[in-house]
Amino acid sequence: MFSELNIEGLTEELGVIFMFIFVAIATMLLVYNGMSKPKYKSANDTMVEEFKEWKVNKEIKKTAKKSINSALWCLIVAIYIGISYFFNAWAYSWIIFLIGASISNIIDAIYESNERRG
Repeated sequence: MFSELNIEGLTEELGVIFMFIFVAIATMLLVYNGMSKPKYKSANDTMVEEFKEWKVNKEIKKTAKKSINSALWCLIVAIYIGISYFFNAWAYSWIIFLIGASISNIIDAIYESNERRG
């Protein structure tokens, strides 16, 4: 596509960067789809039904957290590759992974605090 537009130079690198961006967008769409589905509705008020409802809700939250972290890491890798290629900063751009790990831990902490509340 970039060669057809007569953009010279970094056509292969731009293709890889856009691939990672599209993967991140697709993962975010999967997360949104999973979180917008209806929740488990119990048939009666027995302890077994309450356990089933708790289990389904916990799985939904766990899947959402994993999907968000996957999208985050795809985006972090794309940013790392982009910055490293465009600015030739291979010696220092690895710091992006440290920042990404801290963002991932913050997301985990938010999910855990929300889980403890309700």
